This record gives sequence, C-alpha cells and structure tokens, in this order.
Amino acid sequence: MTTAVITRKWYTTAEVAEMLGFGLSKTKMLVLTGEIRSALTNAMTEELISKNVAALVKVRSARRTKRHPWSVEEARQFLEAASAAHDPLYAAYVLILVLGFRRGEVLGLTWENVNLDAGEITVQMQLQRINRRLVHDETKTEASTATLPLPEICVAALQRRRKEQDLSRQAAGELRSTNDFVFTTRYGTPFEPRNFNRRFMDRSARAGVRRIRLHDTRHTCGSLLAALYTPASPCRPFGTARSQ
Repeated sequence: MTTAVITRKWYTTAEVAEMLGFGLSKTKMLVLTGEIRSALTNAMTEELISKNVAALVKVRSARRTKRHPWSVEEARQFLEAASAAHDPLYAAYVLILVLGFRRGEVLGLTWENVNLDAGEITVQMQLQRINRRLVHDETKTEASTATLPLPEICVAALQRRRKEQDLSRQAAGELRSTNDFVFTTRYGTPFEPRNFNRRFMDRSARAGVRRIRLHDTRHTCGSLLAALYTPASPCRPFGTARSQ
C-alpha cells in the first residue's frame, strides 16, 4: 500500500526501483527522502497508513561544492578566443566575466538600458524560462537593479555587437524578428537560456580552458576587473578592446 501511494503520486515503480538500486548523491537523497516523507504524510491524512516511518529517517546534509572559477589568464584566453572567432555572444561573455552579470540579466538586456555614449549600463530586466514560457521581467529585487559604469572593454564589445546586429537585420530584412534585445538568435528571437549554456560550454572547449559552470564565471569578475585597471598586472590587454 505504501509503495503504491508513493509511486502513484510522484514516481513510477520503475523510477523508484532505479533510484533505490543505484548510488545517489546526498543532494538527491535529501530530495527523495523529502518527497517520500511528504507522500506518507498525505497517506496518513487519507488514513491509508497509521505512521510516517520516513519521518524517522535522517540524511546528513550535502556539503557545498567548492567553486573553482577561472584565473584571470583563463578568462583572458576564453575572451580572446571568442573574439577571434567573431562569436556573436562575445559581448555577453564580457559582461558576465568583467561585470559579473547573471545569465538572465545578460539575456534580458535591451538596448534601452545601454548608454554607450555615457559609458553606462542599467541592470533592470531578466529573461527566464518559467513554466515552459520565456518571461522577460524585472530583476527579483530592488537591490539587483543598478546602473553601472562600463569599462572600455565592455563599451568596445557592445559597440561591436550593435554593428553585427545592424548588419544581420539588413541582411535578413523582413524575415528577422524585431525587438530591442541586445543578444538574440540569428533570427532575432530571444535567446533560450539552456542554449546559452550550451554555447558557453562549446566555446570553452574550443578556447581550450577548463570546463566550469557558467554561474561560476561570475566569481572571476573581481580579479579580472583588478587586472584590467592595474598597470603592473601580468594579464595583457584584450585584443578587441584595442581594435574598436
């Protein structure tokens, strides 16, 4: 009876058997234990069982995975490779690595919030997939909204992106979707967050740098900014910042 309640509400019998038959990470164990406990609580409410035995199970919390962000040299190597390949997402990578933008903030960025003449950028919107829909909305908190000064490399990268986008629009004509997003697909549509992750991983492999999570690149931001503004830094200037 207990197994029937669990599998009917959350998993098929085959899925439960597979999870219990193979090694699970502590995080997955915590999730699974919580869902079983919830299922048995519902069963008690429906008077199908008299006791929730899962409430007696204790699973030790998983340790947080230690982050290993890129070094300044690795970040430089990645950006120079993206620039040399004329990657249309080069400016997005610059904003993430230099200013610490989140994925949603980059993909939700519109030209309305970019002032290249003043050298400023406003973080105000984000693009996320929620319930199978792409949602363009304000950032989660007021603290997340800010106007930031743009370092030279960011200005140059965004100027380059605008030129590329203008040329793409002229070539596509009426076939291209029209919107104000800074980063779009070749058809002018908003960029799918998961596809952005895939493009980042592919570019990392092509650049010959360590494979890390996109989110962890934000932790390189402070070191990279310091290198850009420190004359004695061993990190040489980025090529595209000089070429624009």
